Amino acid sequence: MKKALLLLAAAAACAIALPATAARNKTLKGSGRIVTETRDVGSFHAVEAGSIAHVLVGDYPAGRVTVKTDDNLLVHVQTSVAEGTLRIGLADATVQNAELTVYVPAAGITRLDAKGIAAFSLETPLAGITGLKAGGAAKITAEHPLQTNDAAIETSGTAHIAVEAMTGTLERISATGGSEIKLKSTATGRAIELRASGTSRLVCNGELLCDDASIESSGAARITTRVKCTECRIESSGTSATQVSLDATSLHAESSGGAGMTLAGTTRACRIVAGGTSRIDATGLKSEQWDTTVGKYSALKR
Repeated sequence: MKKALLLLAAAAACAIALPATAARNKTLKGSGRIVTETRDVGSFHAVEAGSIAHVLVGDYPAGRVTVKTDDNLLVHVQTSVAEGTLRIGLADATVQNAELTVYVPAAGITRLDAKGIAAFSLETPLAGITGLKAGGAAKITAEHPLQTNDAAIETSGTAHIAVEAMTGTLERISATGGSEIKLKSTATGRAIELRASGTSRLVCNGELLCDDASIESSGAARITTRVKCTECRIESSGTSATQVSLDATSLHAESSGGAGMTLAGTTRACRIVAGGTSRIDATGLKSEQWDTTVGKYSALKR
């Protein structure tokens, strides 16, 4: 009897919860009548955007944001600040055939986080950046210079981050899933980590200048980079591919599985280990000292 009563209570709770959930997550279609509203939000140092938001970060008045969207969606647009983070998105609704553009002041921003299919477009240089993060199918595009402060740049899902110019320091660049990161300028740091997994792609066309560089690819990921450092460690596994042009004092490169690795540049001493059915092409690498270990089914060209 007690068990039957518990089951009835659970069923009643579900009956109440399901309509409430549906009400909170209704699907709306944009009216096509675009309106603009300016909102006071106060100070913030980080911006988190989700849903379909397209956030333009530029030289706009501090402490306020301007929202441009369909008139029937305006009441659902969230622009709230908590613990220094401005959160932008659509509350309790999903939308179809709609526009949501938000104009955000650049002053004081140190971190950007894009989710869903949100997009950030940076219309002005930013200073003091500590983090760029994009997940889902989101995008962050920086066509103006960024000044970074031990920053982490991270993507997941099928997200994309592209940075045209950068000064300052980096700590970590990480791409997972099927995401992509493209850096076109030189970056510096004491110790810089590059990580790519899944089917992600990480391309650093500018040179990374650091004391220690750690580069790791796995799955079917791809890494292409240039590095000038004291110590460089490279690891490739799965069917990943890593291409590194380096100027280093010492190099430790290790491949396994069916990975591929291409090494070029100069180093004083190198330790290279090829295992599994992996392939390492070091014909473009010059080293004063060589220490190599090649497995039965792997290959090393030098």
